[in-house]
This record gives sequence, C-alpha cells and structure tokens, in this order.
Amino acid sequence: LDHSLRDTAKYSERFGEDPFACSSTRGMWGSSTAAALKCVAVTVGILLNFQPGQTVLDWGSGCGHMLSWFKMLFDVDGFGVEYTEAASTWSSKYSLGHTCRTDGRNLS
Repeated sequence: LDHSLRDTAKYSERFGEDPFACSSTRGMWGSSTAAALKCVAVTVGILLNFQPGQTVLDWGSGCGHMLSWFKMLFDVDGFGVEYTEAASTWSSKYSLGHTCRTDGRNLS
C-alpha cells in the first residue's frame, strides 16, 4: 500500500464518501460530538483571543463544524483545509466558513 494512501485511509474509513455523513449528529466520528466541538471552539477562541473580523485557519477542517462555531461564537472568518472530498463538499455548502479540498501534507 502506498505510504500516502495508508496515511489517509483512516479518513476514508471514518467518513467514507457519504455526502450526508456530515449532517448526522456524529459527523466524521463514531459518536455525537456537537457539545465537545462547541467546548473546544469556546476554549480555543478565548485562549487565542479571537476578535470579530479576524481570519482563522482550520487545518483538517472535516465537515466545517469548527468553522461554524468560530463564526457563531466569535464572528471570525474561517478558512478550512480538508482532505476528504465528501467532507469538503459538505463544508463548502453548509458551514459558515470557506473550505478548500487538498492534501495539505506536502506544501512544496
């Protein structure tokens, strides 16, 4: 198995290419994460002192839930980088941020 494919296989296994997986309560994970994601968003926003209008990068943004929480809670403009096509597509359509689908491991 190609090293690149092995490294990213966990995301395809976790999420698959189901375009509706992001709309479930579990998103890309095995259980509901909404409360935990909100808690993380609040903690990150406070620790990093997010201010309205700032730009935030979410590397590995998945379904874009953090982008939405950051926008709703702190009024920041979020940009996400996501590897899986279905998650990126869903995030681009439904999250409150902007998402780019790419393999962000090699920046050369």
